[in-house]
Amino acid sequence: VGQERVAQTTMYLLDDSLVWSTSGTALLEPMVGHCTVQINDDTIAFIGGVTSATNINAETRSQIYVLTNGAWSYGPDLPADVERGGNLGCYLVPDDENLVVFGCAQGGSNPAKAYAWDIANNSTSEIGECPNKSMHFHALDDNSTVLATGTNRVIYEFDRLSGSFARLEGSSLL
Repeated sequence: VGQERVAQTTMYLLDDSLVWSTSGTALLEPMVGHCTVQINDDTIAFIGGVTSATNINAETRSQIYVLTNGAWSYGPDLPADVERGGNLGCYLVPDDENLVVFGCAQGGSNPAKAYAWDIANNSTSEIGECPNKSMHFHALDDNSTVLATGTNRVIYEFDRLSGSFARLEGSSLL
């Protein structure tokens, strides 16, 4: 029997020694299936997510938490063709602290797509179709290579400028 994922109600912090602790800061609402990205030393974005796993088909807004003054603000709505606000990937573009790539959400009848969120203009735009749903992005240490993988376990190199995913040689279904 599967166990329902429990929604997060408090913000957690990972310290330099890789130990998790609660910050004591409550989220505006419970969240599960969201993606979290640190924008800078003061700002963390919670993108997507739903209030419970039973509502995984729901859409939610991007949530930005500013640590310096404890104030919540909202980013743009997820694009209309995102049918599921949960289980999507996101990353801060290493050479542009005003750009977050997110998307490739799980489920829904529309093809999964990747989007760019321009933080300075608080706007989103489509960048490309994902080869798989429920993908996660990983920026490598060289800050120029971004890998993406999804439920099929195939690894792709992602080019945000062209919106294309290239399957890495030797990467196969597991």
